[in-house]
Amino acid sequence: MPTKALRNRLVGALWPQSLAGRGSRFLTPDDIGRPSKAVRTVHCVWHKTQGLLGLPKPWMDRWNLLQQEQQKNNENLFGPIHNESKNSISYRAKRKSIYVYPDLKKCPPDPQQARKALEVLSEPGEPVSKYEIQEIIGGGGYGTVFSAKERDNGKDVAIKQCDPHYVSKLPSLFLNELLALRICKHPNVVSLIACHMAFPIDEDSKLSNNLSISVRVPFLVMEYMETSLYNLLNLVYPANSLPEKMATFVMREVLTGMAFLHQKGVVHRDLKSDNILLSRNGKVKIADFGLSCRFAYRDEEFESTIGTCLWMSPEMIQCKPYTFRADIWSLGILFIELIDGEPPYMDLLNGGEAKDAIMKLIIVHPPVRPKREISPELEDVFRATLRYRSERRLSCTSILMMPALQNVSSMDRFASYVSSVLKF
Repeated sequence: MPTKALRNRLVGALWPQSLAGRGSRFLTPDDIGRPSKAVRTVHCVWHKTQGLLGLPKPWMDRWNLLQQEQQKNNENLFGPIHNESKNSISYRAKRKSIYVYPDLKKCPPDPQQARKALEVLSEPGEPVSKYEIQEIIGGGGYGTVFSAKERDNGKDVAIKQCDPHYVSKLPSLFLNELLALRICKHPNVVSLIACHMAFPIDEDSKLSNNLSISVRVPFLVMEYMETSLYNLLNLVYPANSLPEKMATFVMREVLTGMAFLHQKGVVHRDLKSDNILLSRNGKVKIADFGLSCRFAYRDEEFESTIGTCLWMSPEMIQCKPYTFRADIWSLGILFIELIDGEPPYMDLLNGGEAKDAIMKLIIVHPPVRPKREISPELEDVFRATLRYRSERRLSCTSILMMPALQNVSSMDRFASYVSSVLKF
């Protein structure tokens, strides 16, 4: 059974912490002169007397070993170095035959290897032996979420059972989510408690542990959050509206969480009210990292069109390369949801308009502000997030410094407001 140390080493190998830096600042002085689209962040030179200079110490050790091997069999040096650097992983993980793919976001692993990685990263034991499954509280295309209680102490948790079909076809989606949750520990990011691999729970037999499905799937055990921002807005609108100070409190909390994620080199790519969770004590947390990816440097570009159409940035809709600033656009649309109760063009989607037509409309007439009247300070937030040209959108850290987000509601007042709406 894999140990905790082995699981931590595997996480570090699959999603290296060093990609976006460990410190609080996103960029270091060394980043300033770095090539804008470099594949590797290591720079080395050949010195005529000292040999190869600039390699990290582990690579240098391999280099020296290979030089010794060359004297015996005259092997080519550079091929082994290249292959070893791409597949660098701890000895114990190698014994488990876990393939470490060099680029998680562009080179998804072989499904069989991804399932092996999920097994290694999971805790031993069946989830039903540790948790009492209660009822279904949510779900979507990629899984079902149950409420549950820890058998030992009665603590409430949420357990996401990943869909067997997608686990068999696209296990990298769930490996991606597991890695993101393990690495991104923050007060505004939903907390992962454990992951178990087990046979799916049969939803049609009152949550009995039916083992008729032969595929083992991940069960992500997370902290319990009472509701989502989507549910709150559905109860508030259209009869009423969310007070501006409550809305700006949610904005500040989400921006704080996203600033942390971007510092960690994570692009969420599916920000919307469904994926913002709320607790009865006023906490606001970002969830659902199945579509997230890592970037190795600040302006790294991606090309896959992914997400939910009404929240997607214009560059994503047009299948153009995009950066982490696509998340900034999605935040702007999410903030419109907070003020208006729904994202722009939702009425067209509800009216049966084709998604392709709506996406074209977003390109031609992109939303710039909510319909409801707001303060001039809050107008500035929308101008900062909903810029058509992505490079002109401000970072989360910069937006957090804007005047509109300095005088917001307290967490206690927001908790009271949520309780009054949801009647906890």
